[in-house]
Amino acid sequence: MPTPTLPDFTLSDQFGHTHDRAALRGRPCVVVAAGRAGAARLGPWTEALTRALRSAAPPPPAGVPAIVPVLAISGVPRLLHGTIARRLPRDPAAWVALDWGGAFRALLDGSDGACAVLLFDPHGRLRRRVVVDALDDGLIAELVGALAAFGAPAAGDAAGDAAGDVSGAGPGDEPGDAAR
Repeated sequence: MPTPTLPDFTLSDQFGHTHDRAALRGRPCVVVAAGRAGAARLGPWTEALTRALRSAAPPPPAGVPAIVPVLAISGVPRLLHGTIARRLPRDPAAWVALDWGGAFRALLDGSDGACAVLLFDPHGRLRRRVVVDALDDGLIAELVGALAAFGAPAAGDAAGDAAGDVSGAGPGDEPGDAAR
């Protein structure tokens, strides 16, 4: 089975700013994605991972990862888009990319209630997917450690990033598998 990759996306946030995959090329990326019912976990997980990555010493060898919060809300009538965008945080530092078209839906396994942390290596390959619920400091430290592995060459990997899934858990992780 081929390794899932970071979707080719161009998404706007609640402030009308555009975020796209092209801006992330060559950098590791953390996507915190949630469906409608998982939206309440999006902000806390994004903030906690941002704090943990900023305080990580030393920073990951492949560079400080981009963190992209995504609200996966495909299927919502266009008439409601503005209403939903206005309900999101008004602080520009708390932007959320709005996935109206479903680019990230498959990575959530179609679950509207899921909130998932997705780690992508600098080549855009999915290396870890964890369905999350309540904040877990141990899991946050584990994810930051997994990102650090992206800069360490693995045996037989000429690209220089970690080969294979850094967790031993794959894109099919279910709640409770890797998230404890």
